[in-house]
Amino acid sequence: MHASGFPEEDVYLEINHIYGICHPGLLDSPYLIKEWDLLQNILVFNGEGNAWFVLDYSSEPPHVIYIEADSKEVIKVAASFEEFLKKLTYKELSQEYEKDSWSKEEAETIFLGQEEFLIEEVLLSYQDTEDIEWYLAKLLQLTEHSSLLVREAVASVIGVKTEYFLYESPEPSLKILNGIINNLSRDKSKDIRREMKEVKEQYDL
Repeated sequence: MHASGFPEEDVYLEINHIYGICHPGLLDSPYLIKEWDLLQNILVFNGEGNAWFVLDYSSEPPHVIYIEADSKEVIKVAASFEEFLKKLTYKELSQEYEKDSWSKEEAETIFLGQEEFLIEEVLLSYQDTEDIEWYLAKLLQLTEHSSLLVREAVASVIGVKTEYFLYESPEPSLKILNGIINNLSRDKSKDIRREMKEVKEQYDL
């Protein structure tokens, strides 16, 4: 496994994917600009709330800039998207992550971290676990994660597995399930909120 990125002012800015023309994706830029109070005249092509890579159309050709949402810091990354692609390098991820299964102790440590793609991978690997109460507790925890990708992964699991959870979970787990759905129903992402509305309507929750 590897992540793409580039060194900028002695800092390695990591980028794992570039949005496509879909929802969620490039078409969400107007919503993201409004939701996160980002700069105008930009096209967001990567990010999840704490930091964003965008094309800044206030210049010609549009520059690639990196925005820290909390500090509002703006870093000019490249004078064009073509230059941005040329500056990309590859960083190999630790071999400890290159495996097909993780113990619960390993999973819990990963869930507390910020490796969003690793969290998603581990989360999906456990979706058929027999320890439903433990798994739902982890899902509930991850509904508060700063990464949109992680919260989307939680919403995806709920969308696919709700029927299984409803019929196979012990009573205490159903309260956790309701907590997950309620948290996601208040998420900043309109797509996640819409998905949870559909789950509620489908299962009369």
